[in-house]
Amino acid sequence: MPRSHEWGEVRASVADSEVEGERTERETVFADPVGATFTLEKSIVPVRVETGSGWTRPDATLVRREDGGSYGRRLQQ
Repeated sequence: MPRSHEWGEVRASVADSEVEGERTERETVFADPVGATFTLEKSIVPVRVETGSGWTRPDATLVRREDGGSYGRRLQQ
């Protein structure tokens, strides 16, 4: 559910608006213009990764670590 300070921004729109405060790596929430209903889009895989400066698309390119292991370039926070 959107926080109270987000309602004004959502209601001012004429189209469904994303409730950015509810965004996660796998979920996106939209509110209708009146704010009466919400739509949740949920993915079984990450559709975005949070970085220090915002969100970006995941990048599963493997990067080798010094210890010989590997990790996805933008799958770790």
